[in-house]
Amino acid sequence: MILKLPYCGLILVSLLTGCIERHRFTSDLGNHLYAEMFDYNPAGTGTEYLTDSTNFRVYVGQFDSDHENFAFKITGDTIRITKLTTAYSGDKQVIGELELSRKYLTKNKGDSVEPLFEFK
Repeated sequence: MILKLPYCGLILVSLLTGCIERHRFTSDLGNHLYAEMFDYNPAGTGTEYLTDSTNFRVYVGQFDSDHENFAFKITGDTIRITKLTTAYSGDKQVIGELELSRKYLTKNKGDSVEPLFEFK
């Protein structure tokens, strides 16, 4: 029984340290916009943020890093965010889409806690 206690403690510490957001990379989307990607836990869940590094930082949402991702397209003032998943056939399928105005985000100092896309 005494030997089991260190193993339980080791497992508990591993689980707790694994559920901390760790910066993975930042993608330059152009036009001074960036997508920041973080690993959330060892099970393959990632989180993504959209920022201009000065005026706003928007929590886009969580995704399963094995078969989901976010795609960004900037056209003028409009930022289109698309959540995609990979089907068993290998084809990309759209889960959801959202358009944001950069002017609105900058004016309102967007800093969201709630995700734009729900994790399912």
